[in-house]
Amino acid sequence: MPPIESRSKNGIGEEALQIEKNLAQKALSSGDRDTAWRHLHSVTGRLIDFPASSERDTLFTSTAIELANVSFVLGKGFPELTETLQRAISAAERIGDRRSMAMINLHLGRLFYFAEKRDSAMSVFEVGKYEAEALGDEDILTQAAEFIGLYYFIQGRFKEAIGYFERAAHSFESEKLGRIINPSGPLWLSYSAAFLGQFHRAIGTLDYYRRVATEGGDHGLAITLRAVLGIMLLGIKKNKEAHFHLSGAYQEARRTKNLLASYFAKGGLAFHHFLEGRLDEAWEWVVQTFEES
Repeated sequence: MPPIESRSKNGIGEEALQIEKNLAQKALSSGDRDTAWRHLHSVTGRLIDFPASSERDTLFTSTAIELANVSFVLGKGFPELTETLQRAISAAERIGDRRSMAMINLHLGRLFYFAEKRDSAMSVFEVGKYEAEALGDEDILTQAAEFIGLYYFIQGRFKEAIGYFERAAHSFESEKLGRIINPSGPLWLSYSAAFLGQFHRAIGTLDYYRRVATEGGDHGLAITLRAVLGIMLLGIKKNKEAHFHLSGAYQEARRTKNLLASYFAKGGLAFHHFLEGRLDEAWEWVVQTFEES
């Protein structure tokens, strides 16, 4: 029988949860993101009841980071994810895992950004960025690329941000099945290009990576990219085509409960109604977008 400290209050052992995490990894390798998310969410939820130990904290920390990546691809689970990552920070500190501390802070920064908590986002981004750059090896700098880019993006430093997003998008495309990094790289690369006046590059980036996501089985991410594509099309006054993509993305997001795609689609629809002079409808979509965030 495993020692008592390796079991939760209800008697579940760490070994069983490691097996479940392995099942999540197999699901990721086969492209089944939904099944992987369910396993990862289950493992982190159950590990909360375990007493602190090196083994427990190591498993909890690594699983929380994987859950964060998969949650962003699927566009769901964000309220619980914030709490999970905040707990994972403490676990990483106890075992002295600086790499995980850096990545968790960066993940939290992205979550705070979408929750309209910009001051909190900048604070944890700065901590995570400093830690990642202090460690300095190529792997963690690649993993951190989209987050560091977002740190500069929030400040309006698009020329600095775009290089990080280019690295992030390339790494997302080149990663093997079973490992997800920088899934939002293409999204932010397109936004940076648009803010630099390169709308056709922004649209081409979204169109290309939407196909990459679809072919790779990342349908949730493809829906999010479709919503952002609609927003970019509004920027070059292709309102009819934009509405087609925004409406389609919104319907797909509702069907799959993809909160992230819904967030972008609603914001885009608000902008579309505004450009068309329908201010009451635009206001209704703005309110819904803020409620969702």
